[in-house]
Amino acid sequence: MELIGLVGLGMTIFAIIALVKGKAKLWKFEIKEKKMAVIVLVIGLFITGIVGAITETNSASKEEKDESAVVDSEEDDGEDEPIEEEEPEPETLDSYVKRVISDTIGDETNRSSYPERIKDTNIGDGNVVLHLISNDNLSRNAIKGGIKIDSERLFPELFANEDVDLVDLVWYAPLTDQYGNEELREVLNINMWRETYEKINWDNFLRSNFENVADSYWEHTAFSN
Repeated sequence: MELIGLVGLGMTIFAIIALVKGKAKLWKFEIKEKKMAVIVLVIGLFITGIVGAITETNSASKEEKDESAVVDSEEDDGEDEPIEEEEPEPETLDSYVKRVISDTIGDETNRSSYPERIKDTNIGDGNVVLHLISNDNLSRNAIKGGIKIDSERLFPELFANEDVDLVDLVWYAPLTDQYGNEELREVLNINMWRETYEKINWDNFLRSNFENVADSYWEHTAFSN
């Protein structure tokens, strides 16, 4: 393509010389008339223009390919860079306690009238006070037994957090008075400090001893044998 361009350029120059001097000779080719010089000039310019256009197109195409290659290379470099993972924020004591409740005894009770497990919480300064609704059962004695089972499961999980100094479990159940009116009432409360918790061998512990070993134990008269 470059050779053709040179030929076109040569014809153009040759024709211009012929037009200026009235004639021109290159090897065996001779121009004696201006008409012929004009024809040669037009042909030379045409060839030069075509070659120039093709060369410019090829150059532009090459530049686009080079730019595309640079972009692809930059994108590849970006993909290879390691992504910095944000460190998760430390879990608060409040969220820890609620997660323990969910994982240990569940977020919901089996009571249709009181489906939510957590009635209220008071968490702070190492003290964990939980107001929880118990599951229903065949009898009040069975309900009390279920409360003690759930308490036995909760204490070790809650005290596993070193920020916890005191756990106070306040249990609720619906009670019906002599007039037939039902009301959610506090029925059992077990309070334990860490020092007491660490004295207990939980693998051999009998739930019936809660009232003897807890720092504070109370149950509603309706649940007393």
